[in-house]
Amino acid sequence: MKFEKSTREKICDTSFELFVENGFEKTTMKEIADQLGINLSLVNYHFPRKQEILYEIFGEMTLAALEKGAEAAQGNEILAFYLSFHFFFPQLMNETYKDMYFSLVDRTAKDDMQTYTRFMPHNDRLVKFLNLGISDEELYFRNMYIFSGCKELVKSYLAGNLKIDEKGLLNLMFENVGRALGISDYVIQDTILKGESFLTA
Repeated sequence: MKFEKSTREKICDTSFELFVENGFEKTTMKEIADQLGINLSLVNYHFPRKQEILYEIFGEMTLAALEKGAEAAQGNEILAFYLSFHFFFPQLMNETYKDMYFSLVDRTAKDDMQTYTRFMPHNDRLVKFLNLGISDEELYFRNMYIFSGCKELVKSYLAGNLKIDEKGLLNLMFENVGRALGISDYVIQDTILKGESFLTA
């Protein structure tokens, strides 16, 4: 039985098509509404700001990657988090997503906590998995640090300033996230070894 997509899902799908075709900055909320044949007020009801649509799109992508990693890791939550980098990274490096991703990350410092934390389902879930005892407010600031660090790593890699391959970049990003969340270096390195072993098996 096929279920019809909700209005919110249709808005995300249409927005993504327009973001790819015209760019995030040039696409307007009115264009999204016109493309769908609905009133602009209905788009604004679901997404008061355009960047919130992008948060939802990338949020769904990261959640899908984490769920795939969790299935592969068979109950090891940190390993699931590590493997999810491998599933999400090819999309992040794709030209279609890259500009949108950086447009979004550049806005994080200006956005409110509620919107921002919706974009980090990876870390929100990991904190719950591991009972790290990090409050929502503290997690918000740690996420800021994480995104800043990962963004600079990716930009340096794309500019050719890091003499490492994609696997090395993934490991650096994972270390950045793990340390920001208070995971010990021993566990981080052990997880990397397990993850690489799993991926090459």
